[in-house]
Amino acid sequence: MGEVGECRDLRVADIVRLSLKALLSRKRRAALTLLGVLVGVLTLTAVVSIAYGYSSAVLGVIKLSSPRLVLVIARSDPLTNSDLITLENLPGVKVATPLVMFSISAREGCRIG
Repeated sequence: MGEVGECRDLRVADIVRLSLKALLSRKRRAALTLLGVLVGVLTLTAVVSIAYGYSSAVLGVIKLSSPRLVLVIARSDPLTNSDLITLENLPGVKVATPLVMFSISAREGCRIG
């Protein structure tokens, strides 16, 4: 080997060999790293799928509604009463009504309250 800081050309085969050697010498660390990456990818996939499903559900409600009906959906902060008043005062708006939407889970035999 050479001095510290000396550059050496590494071939792909050398890199693969060194990588496999490092992985096999630290099996527990490699397994935990692989598990962490796997959990991260699965979580990201689940979140994107849920967001896409929610978006599809909202678009389905909009498509089934009257062509004269417009839904205003807040992206981050909830809409306020002043937002409702602003919408009511827009030209062409006859009625503006607040609507709260959320999902719940229910099972047979379970009681709330």
